Amino acid sequence: MSCSFSRRMAVDPELIAQASWYVEDAFSGITRPHPAPFPTARRLHTIYAELHYVRGLATVGLLGLSFVEVPAWCSGPSTAPCGDPSAAATPVMFGLPLLSRAQGDVVEVLCLVVLLGNSVLRSAYLRGNFTRRRDNVAVLALQLAAMVNLILTLVAPVHSTRAMQVYLRGAVAAVKNRSIRRTARKIWLVLREVHHVLTLLIVYVAFFAWVATILFRQSTEGCVEYLLRHSHRIVGSLYMPTIYDAGWNLFVLLTTANFPDVFMPAYTERRASILFFAVFVVFGLFFLLNVLLAVIYQTFSSHVVAYKRARAATRLLKLQRAFELLVIVPKAQVAQSFSPTKGPHRRFDEWQSRSNASIPLDTSLALFAQLNAYKNIRYIKQCKMRLLFDILDTDGDERLSWPEFAQICAVLDKALTTRPRPLPEIQNWWPIVYYSSGFTALSHIVRHPRFDAAVDVLLVLNALVIVCESLPVLRGRPVVIETEMSLWEHVECVFSGLYLLELVLKVLVEGRAAYWASIKNRFDAVVTVSVVAIDIYALWSANAASRVLVQILLVTRCLRLFRLIFSVQRYRIFCMTWLRLLPFGKHVVVFLSAFMYFFAALGMHLFGGLISQERLQTTCPDSPFTRSHYAPNNFNDMASGCVLLFELLIVNNWSALADGFVCVTSKYARWFFVSYYVGGVTILLNLVVASTLDAFVGEYEAEHTNQTHLSGSDGASETSGVMEPA
Repeated sequence: MSCSFSRRMAVDPELIAQASWYVEDAFSGITRPHPAPFPTARRLHTIYAELHYVRGLATVGLLGLSFVEVPAWCSGPSTAPCGDPSAAATPVMFGLPLLSRAQGDVVEVLCLVVLLGNSVLRSAYLRGNFTRRRDNVAVLALQLAAMVNLILTLVAPVHSTRAMQVYLRGAVAAVKNRSIRRTARKIWLVLREVHHVLTLLIVYVAFFAWVATILFRQSTEGCVEYLLRHSHRIVGSLYMPTIYDAGWNLFVLLTTANFPDVFMPAYTERRASILFFAVFVVFGLFFLLNVLLAVIYQTFSSHVVAYKRARAATRLLKLQRAFELLVIVPKAQVAQSFSPTKGPHRRFDEWQSRSNASIPLDTSLALFAQLNAYKNIRYIKQCKMRLLFDILDTDGDERLSWPEFAQICAVLDKALTTRPRPLPEIQNWWPIVYYSSGFTALSHIVRHPRFDAAVDVLLVLNALVIVCESLPVLRGRPVVIETEMSLWEHVECVFSGLYLLELVLKVLVEGRAAYWASIKNRFDAVVTVSVVAIDIYALWSANAASRVLVQILLVTRCLRLFRLIFSVQRYRIFCMTWLRLLPFGKHVVVFLSAFMYFFAALGMHLFGGLISQERLQTTCPDSPFTRSHYAPNNFNDMASGCVLLFELLIVNNWSALADGFVCVTSKYARWFFVSYYVGGVTILLNLVVASTLDAFVGEYEAEHTNQTHLSGSDGASETSGVMEPA
């Protein structure tokens, strides 16, 4: 089939462009403003689309500047603006190379000019539709606010304006990112359902804090002097003299971070006090927090169903509007603006196409060509355009009716993601060799299931060799550096050669493209080539006796064991669950990064420059924060703050980390860490758990249904074989 065509389009190119925007919206399942119906606006939209990576680079540069600029609290000379790093009184920093304030201002001006220019370009091609989207107005307003604040900082540099600039950068990137906006809406819907559980949790902790203050007021649990005399590990934190301290420690107890330390003073004095803490933990930890997770999971599952339903409805509505534009009608009947905000106010299921309305071949091919201008749809080659039309044109009348056109998204998605695999290279280049009896026998051996079974047996033997080779290291013995190759290294070279032979045979038989299409084969190839390369380097390099190279060899050889995971059916379920989580997990990780960015900025604003070795030793030498040498966990700069926030997500010792900031400020600093725990751990991480459960249940049910179908098929074939007459 020829890859070129020459036909006269039957409709205006402007209508083709407008219809293609609706098809792209349908492909993405979203509603967004369209350019104004003018050729100039269409050209500006094309330029804006081409600047996609420039906008992304400017946004990354704006965010990255917060990590490499001089923090706002630093006021020293340009040579050491935050103090002498070797001095104990200097706040502990992460150690990244920092730009000077002048360099940072130049970078920020360039990034903001690029982003403002893109916003102006977007408003130029959207025109009246620009202000109809609140996110467009919000992004432009934040960019202007960041530019004005930067100008004020340059004119009158003060601490407040420089600190505000960090927030504005994050706000510009967050509001501009569609993934963050979508995830924020999902979290808002979850919060609307779980706020009553969170309220109940707060009331529950407050009630038990009130009871604990009354019960243990006269006991060692509420006595500071007792802890000062007897507690050498945690001083001044695990007691309940006031309802505020009791509430804090009981809240930490729900996270199990201070268990059993919190009740040991009272338990040591009266064994019956365990009843109070047991009731609190059992009902709060085992019931309330699990109810919270259940509500989040139920809300998330129902939202996923509603989102899919709304996405399908949006897709159908957009395709209906595109169809109305593409059918042959007089131009006088075509509206001048087909913006989503000006479209007919009707439901997608109330629409009916005109009788005998259809899209001709020329129009369809022009539509396919126009879709190549958008990044959400993969490029369609000209030689595939007619093939796509023939797939859609089920009745073969050279026209697309509405039922046929409604399948365009599904056909495009399937046709552009499942590409036909090319023939093996040997079949193309040396067909005589490919069809020879010897190569046919080799192909039969390589494609037989027993070939993979033999490779699995080889993997098990290799695993035993790796264990024997690594046993001295695993027992803590020092690694002996040998100038000559040991027996284990000779054996490993044999295994490497066998794996390399397997790779070559599969590539020869299946072809390079078919081999690389499998994720399992990709993993095998990367590990095999890496191990062979390191083996060759270790054999011929002059640095073969280096300790680092020996460790790299041991680690890369252990990677081979992961191939066994793909050979076990149950393990594949977990791998497929992980793959299903990637789309949603990507959005959650992006939102979590934005969440951590803002808390790191807030932490640097509140606690920046307060944590230093000398101040900790002077103010609170007996604090667990000081004794554990947690000084590098601080908010003196953005990088250190993000590391600390990541540690807080793990929950373990989070109360000890908070204690260091309480020492240098006041007890009200605890609210910062409580807020982060509620937002980051209680909401976001539970949302990750809910999505994991949803993905695993879906994958497990699909696997179970598949196995049931296969078992039923086998049983039916066996039954039919028994019932056959002799």
